[in-house]
Amino acid sequence: MSTDYRPHRHYTPARNWMNDPNGLVYHQGVYHLFYQYNPFGADWGNMSWGHAVSPDLVNWSELPVAIACTPSEQIYSGSVVVDHGNSSRFGSLESPPLVAVYTSVSPDGHQAQSLAYSIDGGYQWEKYGANPVLDRGSREFRDPKVFSFTASSGAQTWIMVAVEATLRQVVVYSSHDLRDWTFESTIGPFGPDGVVWECPDLFPLPVDGDSERIRWVFLLSTNRVGDLVDSSMSYLVGSFDGHTFEVDPAGSWRPVDHGRDFYAAVTFSDAPQNRRIALGWAGNWQYAAETPTGEWRGVMSSPRELGLVTTPDGFALVQTLPPRLEAPRAGAGVRELPIVAAMPSTTVAGRRYALAVDWRPEPDSTLRLEVLAGSRGGVVIAYYARTGRLSLDRRRSGIVDLHPDFASVNQATVPLRHGRLAMSVIVDECIVEIFADDGAVTFTDLVFPVGEADLLTVSADAGSGTIAVSPLP
Repeated sequence: MSTDYRPHRHYTPARNWMNDPNGLVYHQGVYHLFYQYNPFGADWGNMSWGHAVSPDLVNWSELPVAIACTPSEQIYSGSVVVDHGNSSRFGSLESPPLVAVYTSVSPDGHQAQSLAYSIDGGYQWEKYGANPVLDRGSREFRDPKVFSFTASSGAQTWIMVAVEATLRQVVVYSSHDLRDWTFESTIGPFGPDGVVWECPDLFPLPVDGDSERIRWVFLLSTNRVGDLVDSSMSYLVGSFDGHTFEVDPAGSWRPVDHGRDFYAAVTFSDAPQNRRIALGWAGNWQYAAETPTGEWRGVMSSPRELGLVTTPDGFALVQTLPPRLEAPRAGAGVRELPIVAAMPSTTVAGRRYALAVDWRPEPDSTLRLEVLAGSRGGVVIAYYARTGRLSLDRRRSGIVDLHPDFASVNQATVPLRHGRLAMSVIVDECIVEIFADDGAVTFTDLVFPVGEADLLTVSADAGSGTIAVSPLP
């Protein structure tokens, strides 16, 4: 069994299957990551909540299973909140409980929402004895994201958004104690047919950093159904009054990520300084069961700090790496490579590094980077100045026969800013991430190189610039 592809900085379980992040929460100086986990093997099944913790979003420690499945209950996705006011009565004001709201799935496929709680800071969990707390009689009612909402009057209530997956609809509920829930409204159905909705999130962000201008972002993961199954994420921008989400009049679906492997991303509750930090599963249901990683299977993306900016085309979600994870442009261990027209360069870079790219192109020039390169190919990242297109090509990246569509080229438009292309690239064994256009364009793609695959090749037919190569923290 191979462990060659295990990333250095991206979280993976020591063994067994992992998919969606669940219950992301920050509490008492610790980031808690719960996730869909099979304790008994490297294939999907026996869904339970795995658990890992980190002080800094970089260094993760795996803990025992937090909420385990039983013969009568699978533990599907959900969220965790810190009940500061002890509205649930599971703890006390002096020691507020953490409350998990998750989807219970019975052997016949029935799905309903249930609770578990922790009174020791999130390490030991007890299921609520009166579960489930919300049952619509559905087989497709899942993935509750719960958050605290404060009305203009100052009144606080809990809000839940959860999917009716095959109806392409999100249902909104409210509660004062996390136990009894009142229906408020629906979001959708809209968007393309032939998909199921999963893993919603709804949260406020200041526009252009202005705390007086708040819009709400609705995140959604979708899967095509049938033989064309494929996974992706989109978002909408609008307003929310505690009852109803209204899409902005000029709003339309936008992709969250332009790669093939970013799904089920949700945000941390109670993140410090009111930061909005997301984490996603770096996977795609087309081929997730086929990844050649041996006794473990499943990778999390890099954590991403979210913002909302104004563009000529409306509001845009931006994703940036937290400062500790950014690709440095100078400092200890950083090598600077010049981008010289018509003079390709190749260097040994290894399989774990970050790139900070700064390039000033000529009008018709092309920049080409090949990462994880070797005698049998590599991952090609290219920018075409004439069209403003950025692409990631993994057709010759190594093992590509997981699925007929795995050998793919992904593209997005990235405008130059003041005549420059600036982007960060994270390379970590089996995952490549790109952050471009100040975070308005991202790519996340899995790759499975063969052989040494430790070369970095840089070429441009015109223009000039530099690439800073640094080790991952």
